Amino acid sequence: MPKMSFRLIGNSTIVAAPELSGSYWNICVIGNINLDLRKALFPQDQPVRIKTICLLGKSKILVPEGTNVELSGFKVIGNNEVNVSQAEEEVHNHLKVSHFCLLGDTKVTNK
Repeated sequence: MPKMSFRLIGNSTIVAAPELSGSYWNICVIGNINLDLRKALFPQDQPVRIKTICLLGKSKILVPEGTNVELSGFKVIGNNEVNVSQAEEEVHNHLKVSHFCLLGDTKVTNK
């Protein structure tokens, strides 16, 4: 997964590389950001940080079941939602999402 993705107009869909580490920026001025992290390997010693900026549109992040998600940030009009179901086995994935959204939603889910 690139450390930074930028889209002026349109949708951006990114499927994560097998192994994640550090921080990632995803910026979309008008459109949607879709990140699929369901098959990625998370580091066990530190959280993965994702920062999203979406002025007009949505940001959707797909994570594996049982991922510990912290969602923080700023929105003017829209919703923030974390909907991650528990895993059958213990999972040590930790994701910190910081977002800025003027008109739109930020959603973190495993579905």
